[in-house]
Amino acid sequence: MRQATLQVSYTMKIISTVLGVNRMQMLERGRAYLKLSKYTAKFGQNLQEYRQQSPICQESAAHSNVMVIGILLTHWWRHTSKHSCMLRRPSS
Repeated sequence: MRQATLQVSYTMKIISTVLGVNRMQMLERGRAYLKLSKYTAKFGQNLQEYRQQSPICQESAAHSNVMVIGILLTHWWRHTSKHSCMLRRPSS
């Protein structure tokens, strides 16, 4: 469990560095996306199906968790960036 937590933390750090935002902004956007998303109820089911169908996910559960989290974080970041009702990155 500790290993998975460290991998999630490391993945968030990489993604936040690439996107140029801090972790709190990422978490706030994630919460907003989950509240507004009509797919939230099916999230667990879709994740389970993805893991069963992906050969990479079958090989390494820890690696797949990081990969899936990265995919999901990227998806909601793109989604929330398009909507004015969500938090926005500070303009420079």
